[in-house]
Parts: sequence; C-alpha cells; structure tokens
Amino acid sequence: MAIFTEDFEVDNDNFNTNWTGKLTGGASTAIIEHVNPHHNLHNAKFAVQSLSYTICYKTVAAHAIGYLRVYYKLADLPANGEYISLGGLESTDWTYSIKPRLKNDAGSYYWGLRVVENSAETITWEVVASNPVISTWYALEIKRDVTNDIETLKVDDVGKVSMNVAISGNNNNITVGFDENGCATTKTCYADCVVADSSPIGLEGAGGPTIKKGSCVPAMTALLSKFSALRQPREPRFQPRTFPKFTPRTLI
Repeated sequence: MAIFTEDFEVDNDNFNTNWTGKLTGGASTAIIEHVNPHHNLHNAKFAVQSLSYTICYKTVAAHAIGYLRVYYKLADLPANGEYISLGGLESTDWTYSIKPRLKNDAGSYYWGLRVVENSAETITWEVVASNPVISTWYALEIKRDVTNDIETLKVDDVGKVSMNVAISGNNNNITVGFDENGCATTKTCYADCVVADSSPIGLEGAGGPTIKKGSCVPAMTALLSKFSALRQPREPRFQPRTFPKFTPRTLI
C-alpha cells in the first residue's frame, strides 16, 4: 500500500481533509477545482507570484527511501534565464529536501533537480533539453534515498537527472505546487494524481478516464461517452399481435 495517495476529489475543501495544510506567499493562490483533471473529476490549481511560493503539504510517517509522483500541467513557461521549482520530498522542511525544477536557457527548456542538505543546495540539470510545452500533463517522479545517498528525477517514467549528494533526515513531508517562482511574472500550474511510496511508482494505470491534454475538458465528458457506448436499444417486451382484416359478410 502506498504511503499517501491523493486525487483532489474532495472539492472546495481548501486542502483541509486529505492534506495537512497549504502555504501561500503574498497574493499566490492554491485551490481545488473541477476544470483541468488528469484523472477523474478534480485537480489542484496553483498560481504563484513572482519570487514567491504556493504549495499544499502532507506530513507522513518517516521513511528513509522515498518516491513521489505528481502529474503537472503548466499554463505558461519561464522566460529566458528564469526558472520554476515544484513541490517535492522533505525531511521536516525545505532545509533537507529535493525538488524538481524547470529552466529556460536561451529558449530551450531543461528539467533539473535541486537537492538541499542543511540549507546548502546542489542543482543538476539534464544534459539534453526536454522542451516541455504548456497544456500537457507530465508525470514527475522523484526519489530521495537517505540510506544510499541517491536522488533522481524521472519525467513520464524516463530518467532525466541522477545525483549522489550525501543527505540526511528521513522523508516525512510531501509538498505539491510551486516551491519557488524564479520568474518576473505570475505562473500557473495544475496538479493531480499524487502518490508517495517507498518503492518506484511509475505512470498512472488504467481504471478510469484519463485526459492527457486540453486545458478545460472535464473528465465527466469521458464518463458520459463511456456509458453511452454501453447503452444499446432493447427489444420491447410486448410484441403486438397482427390480426387479419375483418371483411363483412353479405347476407342473402
């Protein structure tokens, strides 16, 4: 059984039911909506001001080897020389953590991983730009292995970054959203299908409608389509009998 799973299916709960809480800086916002789901009906939406943050977080039982997979969809991308940092795995707080990042380097977009140990950060970027685009879901899975000093980032189950920074403090805090916005303007992203575990997670499996692309397509459309296909016309139970036409007799 996974350590924590969340599909944001408790609408408008302000992250009070399944989450420990949320943190927002300035006018940044974090809400649950039913406009941009990856799976089922709801998702989280984060809008972060320049040089600020907005996250929801969950405190879990401490574990030395931790994996976190979150589906993210970006509404806009960093400008040249800018970056965004997304939620990740922590030991109590950001001072012992790992977080995925995305930067714009001369028009090319690179995924990266930021490892923080006792407030000292180490950042490694992928060698070849992945160039993610807006309005498309990406599965980001990170690994923080305190036992073996291993930190990794996968995007859509493809390895992007692998590090071996000496780290300490077992994983006990999960964050989702924008950990940091290193951009001059407000950025928006959507998140869904959160899973934290002590073993590799992988991509979202079958079991329900999945909308991979599109910014405003409720999953209910997929549900209705599915059930409509199953609905077939039935033969009526009552079959009326056909009687011969009455011909009047002529009396002599």
